[in-house]
Amino acid sequence: METPIYSYDAENEEYYLDSAALEIGSNILMPDSQEKYTISRRASLTGVYNMNKGYADFRQINILYQNEEYAIVKSNTQYGLNVYDYIVLNAAAVDDEQFIY
Repeated sequence: METPIYSYDAENEEYYLDSAALEIGSNILMPDSQEKYTISRRASLTGVYNMNKGYADFRQINILYQNEEYAIVKSNTQYGLNVYDYIVLNAAAVDDEQFIY
C-alpha cells in the first residue's frame, strides 16, 4: 500500500506520514529497492485540510503570523497550500480523505 507523504524534514532526514496507515514498529519498503525501514517515532504537524478536489486532503502549513481571525502562512512550501486553495475551517468536522458533497 502506498502512503502519502505529508512533509519532509531535510535537516533530520525525516518523513512525516499518515499515522492511521502506519504504527510504531511497522516496516516499510523503500520504492524500487529491497531496503526496509522500521517506524520508530511519532510526531505532530500543524496543518489544514485542503478541499480543492472535493475531499479532505491534509496539508502542512508554516504559520508566519496569527491572530483570532486569520493566519498568514508561508507560501510555496513543498507539501503546503497554494493561493486560492479551499480549506476546511473546522477540522474536527471532517476526516482525512472524506468526500464532501
